Amino acid sequence: MVVFGAADLGAQDKVAWCYGFTVDGVPCALASTKWGLRLHLDATAGDADAAGHLAQRVLDKLAAAQRVVNKSVLLPQLDDEIEAGNITITNQYATLRGSYDYFREGAEQAYAGTGRLADRVGLADLIGGSGAQEGWWNTLAMVSAYFSMLEHVLIGSLPFTSFDPVTEDLQWVIGAKWNEKMQKAVKAMNINDPESARQFAALHDIAERFRNTYSHGGFGRDGRAAMSVHLPDVGAVPVTLGKFGVRPELLFVPAVKDDFDGICGVFDSCDDWLANGPLADSYRWVLEGLDFRFDAQFRADVAAARSQGRFEEFLSVTSEHVDALMNMDIY
Repeated sequence: MVVFGAADLGAQDKVAWCYGFTVDGVPCALASTKWGLRLHLDATAGDADAAGHLAQRVLDKLAAAQRVVNKSVLLPQLDDEIEAGNITITNQYATLRGSYDYFREGAEQAYAGTGRLADRVGLADLIGGSGAQEGWWNTLAMVSAYFSMLEHVLIGSLPFTSFDPVTEDLQWVIGAKWNEKMQKAVKAMNINDPESARQFAALHDIAERFRNTYSHGGFGRDGRAAMSVHLPDVGAVPVTLGKFGVRPELLFVPAVKDDFDGICGVFDSCDDWLANGPLADSYRWVLEGLDFRFDAQFRADVAAARSQGRFEEFLSVTSEHVDALMNMDIY
């Protein structure tokens, strides 16, 4: 709207912005309101049918204009601004946490005999225990969901550390593996304590055994997880037996109730570490639902608030400000 010379009509209660322009002599206004994007046409547009046709023309032209602006004005600036850290990443913690909780509850129900497949008993259930098959499916999904959530939290923690997007490659970190993200966050916080190392080791074990193996088609990253080696005078021996111990049930389902309980224990411990350990302030920010800003001003404000012992105030004021903006009360 700015590039094409529309008139800035300002903001008002429940309206973040409004721009005016004319089409075929008909005054129009485009506004961002609490209830969504709204296009207003003057009554001179004619009857409902005429107004509808004009509205569609306006929307088509606006869409075409946006493509022009994106290509000619915005795209040439993006890389420089990203490298300067002038970006905000949408906080998706609630959605990712919801996925993890959903599959964890599904596994709990399956192992308790109240899952969706409770009336079906297969060989896996006879060998691995009640609900073993359904429990494993949910456990695998739960593990994947937790690491996805953890990666999101670790990226959200970076503005609270010494991480500087001007001198470090933020896009690389965002695309890095979970362990590289955790190592980056820990290093940027100058964390060197046994508890953090213990959390990392426990998570790494679960990632290698479950997430990495089954995110690569069940073969594992080294391609050996699905193999049975033919040993002379012995027979076919699954390579997983040497890695995780001789447990017959693992030949039918890769995880049983005891494995599920152990995984949940590690994840609960990690949650506690995030909430009460060196990343506690950033985790509070994530839980508050606030987006992740990487610009220099925000990082300086965070550092000042923490060093002056007023982080709680900073968090509260920011949350109230964002709520007001979302409700379009501030103009």
